Amino acid sequence: MSSAFHIGDDTFWGSNGAIDTYLEVMKDLAVAHLGAQDPLAVHLTEIHESRRSSARSRVVLLDHWLLDAESRDRFLWLLDTATDVVLHQGTFTNAGREWIAMVVTKLRTRIAACTF
Repeated sequence: MSSAFHIGDDTFWGSNGAIDTYLEVMKDLAVAHLGAQDPLAVHLTEIHESRRSSARSRVVLLDHWLLDAESRDRFLWLLDTATDVVLHQGTFTNAGREWIAMVVTKLRTRIAACTF
């Protein structure tokens, strides 16, 4: 099954496992660095909890979290740090690392270029 991150008209697909891993790492980072009560940390925690109870595909909508430069920078920090963490953990296969190099890089570029 596939899941995705979605921004504007663009959808960035990945396996459920890859997207779930990113969401979990981003949630942990947000809670640790932004605080458990930060709205983005709360949102990521809610997504993570709902994912644990269901193996369904999901499209994670990001527009709301990218409305201004500060929000985009904060989200990019989470994405970049999560990428460093998952690569350092070595839990992704070669195909997963290729997905990061291709899809997550495109996602990052799209976020950086957001103008809502």
